[in-house]
Parts: sequence; structure tokens; C-alpha cells
Amino acid sequence: IQFQSAGSNTVMIEKSGNVGIGTRSPTSTLHVVSAGNPINSFDLYSNTAGSGPDISIRRGRGTPAAPLDILNGDDLGGYAFYGYLGGSFIHVGGIDVTAGTPAAGQVPASLLFATNNGTAVGERMRITAAGNVGIGTGVPSEILTLNVPGGDRYPTNISGFEGILLDNLGAEK
Repeated sequence: IQFQSAGSNTVMIEKSGNVGIGTRSPTSTLHVVSAGNPINSFDLYSNTAGSGPDISIRRGRGTPAAPLDILNGDDLGGYAFYGYLGGSFIHVGGIDVTAGTPAAGQVPASLLFATNNGTAVGERMRITAAGNVGIGTGVPSEILTLNVPGGDRYPTNISGFEGILLDNLGAEK
């Protein structure tokens, strides 16, 4: 199915179910292309008092008709960022949410931040379900845990900040 405006295809729905806006050949469930427009955006607006618009990313095992419980370590979704270089799009970073062990009708989760250090994309910071923040470590044991690779580049005698662990694990994350 094609929708046209001024003789050009504006929306394309393929028999696979992929929808393209601004493209005749969508490569994903929803593929949006805005050639010539320097600002691409996704705009949500709400005038409801007390709440704003939300984007929901839902994850389950099984099928949409018969979902199953998620498990510890399941990737619940995220955002991946790419930059075009040398003929292809290169993964440069992202934000992800990973499930902890579900219990008592709740799913604890960690929020992960990744960047490309010029060699590979890797996790750089994590906020755990307990609220602990780890920079350079995926297992922060205190409210703020810093892995300082290659030595003690930060002062270890910070007074008045109990609960901060400066950790020299010797391996850059």
C-alpha cells in the first residue's frame, strides 16, 4: 500500500508489514527517512494536567499473543546511536535497560550507558536497581563506585563522602 503527496510516495506499507515514511524500501518495522530536512524529530505532545507523554518499550518472552515472564539478564530495550563513516553506519553508543531477577510482581532493572572509545562500544556507566552508580565498572558496590584505570588519578582522601569507593582494578572498561 502506498500513500502519495504531490506525486511522491510519502508512506509505504509492505506485505511484510514494514512501514516506510519517506522511503520506498523500509528495512525495519518502522523506517523513517527525512532527506533534506536538517532536523528530524519525534514529537509527542500532551495537555493532560499532571502527566506528560510517554514512550513505552515493552519486553516479554514468548509471543505477543502469549507473552511469558522475562528472566534475569534480559535486555528490556534501549536506544542505539550510529554515525555514518566510510560507507556504513558505525555504532557509537547507547542506553540500555537490563532486567534483574523478577520477584514479588516487580522487575528490578539496571540502566546502562555505552560509548565508543575509538576501538569498540562498551559499557561506561551503570545505575543498578539499588541506585548504586558505577563508572568504569558494571558492579558498583557503593552509591558511587569509580574504577580508576591505570592508577590513582583521583584523590582517595575525600572527607565527608562515606559510601564512595574508588577502585583501581587495573583494567579499563
